[in-house]
Amino acid sequence: MSRIGKKPIEIPQAVKIEIAGQELKVSGPKGELKINIHRNIKVENKDGKVFVLPNKELSKKEKGLWGLYRALIFNMVEGVNKGFEKKLEIEGIGYKAIAEGDELILNVGF
Repeated sequence: MSRIGKKPIEIPQAVKIEIAGQELKVSGPKGELKINIHRNIKVENKDGKVFVLPNKELSKKEKGLWGLYRALIFNMVEGVNKGFEKKLEIEGIGYKAIAEGDELILNVGF
């Protein structure tokens, strides 16, 4: 059993999930994403949660697909709800970052 694949995905109020056959569409305030699901993986939407389940007994390779699709769907839900964010941490003497308007100025040595 896939430990990641067994976890249900909580769906926020602003996000809408549509399942049509093997195609999954996730839409929210930040945009819309689509993915085609592998034929041995089944996706169900129940009570504000998305469950990713195997269609049949899976081989070792297909168990990896189960966890993969659960992670991809979770990332799609987060992406359409919150968007992309990257945090940069600068450590050390002589390194400096300044935000001026729309620009980021980095002083990172020579």
